[in-house]
Amino acid sequence: MDPNECDLDLLQRLRSAQPLWVDGHDDGTVVSWDDLDRDLRETFLTVAPEFEPTRIDGGLYVTAFEWVFAYEDIWRLITIRMRLRSLELAVAGPTATALERAPLLSRWVPVRSDGGNGAHLVGEVDAHPAAIGPLIHTSLLCGIDPQAGWARTVSR
Repeated sequence: MDPNECDLDLLQRLRSAQPLWVDGHDDGTVVSWDDLDRDLRETFLTVAPEFEPTRIDGGLYVTAFEWVFAYEDIWRLITIRMRLRSLELAVAGPTATALERAPLLSRWVPVRSDGGNGAHLVGEVDAHPAAIGPLIHTSLLCGIDPQAGWARTVSR
């Protein structure tokens, strides 16, 4: 398993935590604290330790305002952690086991990222756990050795 797999899962769960509408409370838009899994609640409290959910009709909720600011901070915290971990892994180079388990990207080309702060690879992938079709655009590139046949991106 890739070291960033848990963070990728946490980001997916963060994306799935959608605001709800509750009549009669401020503007009505809140996120149910009870519907967030334990890891998300812990991450939320790491980013906003002074936060205390609001009780409405027996349930605990986060206001939309608090959620938006914490959501952005949580996203930034996780992606920075993933990028730093991936840079360390790129410097060390992949293990033989990691290469055996890695998706294969063929017919790839490097593409400068928007804003020019990095690069991605675009190509045809085989055995990628999240790809829908064969053509993909990778996450930011952290390291590459074309002669050895590997590349490391932020996500994996």
